[in-house]
Amino acid sequence: MNTADHPLMQAFDELARRRKRVETRVALPLITAGAVFGWVLYAVAREIQLETLGVHIPWVTASVTFLPSVAVGIFLTRKLVPKVVLRRRAEWIEEVARAHGVASQTLSENFAE
Repeated sequence: MNTADHPLMQAFDELARRRKRVETRVALPLITAGAVFGWVLYAVAREIQLETLGVHIPWVTASVTFLPSVAVGIFLTRKLVPKVVLRRRAEWIEEVARAHGVASQTLSENFAE
């Protein structure tokens, strides 16, 4: 019997897939919103630079507008994903344990948040 065919391994694979799905569903809107907000800030900062300095310095503008906005999206993703997974963890473990015929306690002890 291949270890990938073992019900316990299939159960862990299912839990990992669910976690990855949550990560994608949280990350995509947060990072996209950060990028959009960053581009808006970039445009505003560019206009301010042009009006006050008479020149536009793209790397300065990007480093104080776009990059921090995207970084905030990534930071929020890293903070929110574990909270969402932890909130759904017990429900997932029960569903997956039933579906694969394994002990929920075994999954619970070995499924990291």
